[in-house]
Amino acid sequence: MKTALRGMIVTVLCCACPLFGQDAAGRWQPEPEWREARFLRPDRDLLARARELERRGEHKAAAEAYERLGRRSRKTVNQALALDREAANRLRAGQYREARLAYEKLVRQYAGQVSLNDSLANLRDLAEHYAGRAAFFRGDGREDAIEIYQLILESAPAGADSRIN
Repeated sequence: MKTALRGMIVTVLCCACPLFGQDAAGRWQPEPEWREARFLRPDRDLLARARELERRGEHKAAAEAYERLGRRSRKTVNQALALDREAANRLRAGQYREARLAYEKLVRQYAGQVSLNDSLANLRDLAEHYAGRAAFFRGDGREDAIEIYQLILESAPAGADSRIN
């Protein structure tokens, strides 16, 4: 009985929550344009390279690799996933302006392709960063924080039946 209940809970979590279910790695749709030819060395897969850089904590280089990957992608889902990973790595690398631009583009152009909840949460983190700068530097960053909060309010679902995916 416990095993059946545990299995049912895991199944529900996997279907209902992207954190426990299929991660972004399972949604990538490989494209031939991702192979990067290199002189006198084996070709390199851009997705594998970007993931390796991210795993090693080289977030600036990972963001650039994901940006290159997004430019070479023809499928919308891959463009969205690449932009999502680029934005997350730019945020971790402390490139706040670039992260903001990437998240804004993600929310406006690819809202149905990635988790809106995660994107809005990261935008909130960015807004708090700018608001903190505004408090510390007496106004520097205040307008940025306000603009980000406005984007969050415009993008967040509203109404009794609304859900954030």
